[in-house]
Amino acid sequence: MNKTFIKTMECLNCGKTIELMPNRKYCEDCRQTEYKKRKKVYYATNRKHILARCSEYRKKNKKHINEWHKEYYDRNKKRLLLEAKEWHEKNKDKAKRAVRKHHNLKNFGGNRERALERDKYTCQICGSGNKLMVHHIDEKSYHNSNNPNNKLSNLITLCQPCHNSVHAARKYEKMKTENINYNHKLFCRLAYE
Repeated sequence: MNKTFIKTMECLNCGKTIELMPNRKYCEDCRQTEYKKRKKVYYATNRKHILARCSEYRKKNKKHINEWHKEYYDRNKKRLLLEAKEWHEKNKDKAKRAVRKHHNLKNFGGNRERALERDKYTCQICGSGNKLMVHHIDEKSYHNSNNPNNKLSNLITLCQPCHNSVHAARKYEKMKTENINYNHKLFCRLAYE
């Protein structure tokens, strides 16, 4: 590097006397902190614009991104699975909560806990407080419908035996309307297994 471009100056931030290039105002340490501050300010003021650009990029390159994720997973499958297993062993409570939260959002639109609270954690048929489940009244759940009805008014708290009997009754009604031969003993045994 040519010495004519380097000057001895004071850093504007910390005041150290240091050899700086003419277009720089800070020493190396202060320059890094100033850069981080400016970066934070830039992202804070331009957040919407940055997120819009990112989503545009993702839409345009969706296929490429998915391929890259698959390749990355295939290359690192053993390590990723091992790390996930270790994390689950260390954080059993967090893992259970995460699974419950995902199940609640996926199957009940986030209203499972609200339905249980509203029904005071008791079965609405027999009054039991054991083995409680939340049931979709119109049976439009995640499992059997593209548009599940997860409104709070469509959810009811039932114990497992009552839940099984409700589904058994619905199956029986469906079989009667479709004129399917019905064996009562076999059907009851299957409903309560």
